[in-house]
Amino acid sequence: MTPARHYKNMQVQVAVNGTKKNKYYQRNKKNKPRVASEDGLPLLYLQLASYLFILFNLFRVLTLFSNRSIIFLTKK
Repeated sequence: MTPARHYKNMQVQVAVNGTKKNKYYQRNKKNKPRVASEDGLPLLYLQLASYLFILFNLFRVLTLFSNRSIIFLTKK
């Protein structure tokens, strides 16, 4: 009974640390950053540019209203 359990544990160990899993794991590990850099980074830059554009326009509109209110207050 004990050698069968030991053999079963060895099989599980080989299945966990086998060459197939490591080969596919390395292949996926190599492919994932390339896909993320090709697809994710332009989207990230687009989001950053859109956030900056929105913030710039918001700041411009707020300063425009404040300038008009200052002109309106000084005319009175």
